[in-house]
Parts: sequence; structure tokens; C-alpha cells
Amino acid sequence: MKKTIIVLALLSLFSAGCVSTGKNFSADATKNIKKNSTTRSQIHGWFGYPYMTGVDNGDTTWIYNYSKSSVGGKMMVKDLYIVFDENGVVKNFTFSTSFPEEMKLVK
Repeated sequence: MKKTIIVLALLSLFSAGCVSTGKNFSADATKNIKKNSTTRSQIHGWFGYPYMTGVDNGDTTWIYNYSKSSVGGKMMVKDLYIVFDENGVVKNFTFSTSFPEEMKLVK
């Protein structure tokens, strides 16, 4: 019975054509992020809750991640890594993507 359920689950994933992890977020909204100006509450408003949180050299970090892979094996990923200072203001951030339509946003 367990094997049947697993096989059905895998078949439904393959028939769907793609598998994704994380929560998709607007790459265009990354243009609004300004170092030493944008607040944690603004980031939350634009992107929602982060996929992961952490600490980088004592500073709070939020990480947004989304990946999508197709049956053909093509995988696309985008990451937004934000470091906040002790006042909850963006100290630094990086955005990277392999989604073709968003790559033009990264200059």
C-alpha cells in the first residue's frame, strides 16, 4: 500500500511537469531595496516571511529562495540574502537568479 502511494505521488509530480521549492517572490521588487534605508518591515511587506533566517557576523539575516525544476532536468533558482543592522535596517543584500526573464534585472 505504501509503495502504491509513493508511486502515485511521484507520477503526479512528473505529470505536473515541474517541481518547485520555497516561495516565489518578485525579483522586480528587489530594485526597491536600499542599503542603510530599507527597514525590516518594508522587506516583510514586499516579500513576506523569509524562507530562512540566520546570523552573519552577529547581524540578523533573512533568506528568500525559490527553485523550480522541470521533468527535462532544467533547474532555475533565485536567492535574496539580506543582512540587517542592529536597528532592523538593511546593511547589505545580494540577489541572484538563473530565471532567464529575471536575469536582465541584474546589472
